[in-house]
Amino acid sequence: MQFNSHADEQDIVHQTWFLTGTDSTSYPLKDLARNSNEAISRVALLILLSMGRMQWDDVNHGNQPIASFDLEEDVGTYTIFKAVPNALQDWLEAERVDIVDSEGNGYKLKPLDHRDIKVAISEFQDTSNIPRWFEINGNEIKFYPAPDYTTTGATGCTIYFNRAPSYFLSTDTTKKPGFASIVQDYIYKYNSMQWFFAHDQLQRSDRLKVELKGNNPNVIGGMEKDIVNFYSRRNKAEKTKITRNKKQYV
Repeated sequence: MQFNSHADEQDIVHQTWFLTGTDSTSYPLKDLARNSNEAISRVALLILLSMGRMQWDDVNHGNQPIASFDLEEDVGTYTIFKAVPNALQDWLEAERVDIVDSEGNGYKLKPLDHRDIKVAISEFQDTSNIPRWFEINGNEIKFYPAPDYTTTGATGCTIYFNRAPSYFLSTDTTKKPGFASIVQDYIYKYNSMQWFFAHDQLQRSDRLKVELKGNNPNVIGGMEKDIVNFYSRRNKAEKTKITRNKKQYV
């Protein structure tokens, strides 16, 4: 569903105006874009929290959520996005970190929290070798131990991460939300709920809130539960794994 198609009016803007009985004067495009982006953030959060084996990235991004850079001998700390375009830098969490050694062999690193290190950090894995652990703090990644070699061609380290969605501008006419179309009506209903609430039409606002979130504020329900259920499904492209039933005998 496009943000504002200007054609058949089957879009987020016109669906919101229809539900609220408003127009471009009473519900300006800049307000619609702002509320739509709030809804997109909420949907993205639900998707990321519910993801099982089905991976998601906003299809509006024109690249993959991957950052790669070289390793330098005896250097353990790196700025993650020093050579990455700005479009990739609004990231949420690292999902996986791989490195290669001096012979081109690949390794998947294990995450590490410095609070779990029982000795002085300066003493932990202080001899350069092939990195085995990583820790991310803000825009920096630290390897334990530091590499004892240098790579070239931006192949030394590859980070796979989940990133923020791509948001609307008030001037967008062709752009669509970057998640499944079957749940995109959440956006214009969220927009309508916000408008009713801002204009003291609380009964209408509460009715939409229940439709979106369910009756229990402590449990995900309504359309949000549908989103969680949709994105928590097993990826059908994967083969089903059959395991032996474990039975305990006394």
